[in-house]
Amino acid sequence: MHFESIITSFYNFYILLYLIGEKESFFREKFKDQDFSQLALFHYPPHNHETDDHQVWGVQEHTDYGMVTVLLQDEVGGLQAQTGSGEWIKVPPIPKTFVINLGDMLEIWTNGAFKSPPHRVKASETKHRYSIALFLEPSLDSLITPEPFENTLITLEKSGVKKASFKQPVRYGDYVLNKYRKNIPSVEN
Repeated sequence: MHFESIITSFYNFYILLYLIGEKESFFREKFKDQDFSQLALFHYPPHNHETDDHQVWGVQEHTDYGMVTVLLQDEVGGLQAQTGSGEWIKVPPIPKTFVINLGDMLEIWTNGAFKSPPHRVKASETKHRYSIALFLEPSLDSLITPEPFENTLITLEKSGVKKASFKQPVRYGDYVLNKYRKNIPSVEN
């Protein structure tokens, strides 16, 4: 993995800013306090044919909590994403590339113009699977407010995107804690 590749992946932020018609400082201002970004190594051990469905899935269906996830997969594969029509498709590993996944906060900031896609990981029957994920997340105290984005390159009406209507701002720390509580029953107040 080359450092230049990681920098190149962050170029996508500038493309995103261009598409939504915002200045370069937009996300920098949102991340100015101590962000909650995390780097994680995931290991998915193989399962055998006789295991229950819970063990077949290394990670159940979910969306990423933050803004953007940069994922490096090994050659084993197993990542699946859900399309807008509800179909599950494989996201095959491609050597020397990253998977860029949009998160819930980006969906809220763009008022649904960009979606946080559901995804899951199926464990291999024979091989250990590893992946490295960089979760780019705002600070826990950040107030995430839907933005009007009136200067987008392509108006939402012309793009055919049906945007959600997020009425209330979300405090990121509360949002993350609620998601943890749903996904990990042992997490308490």
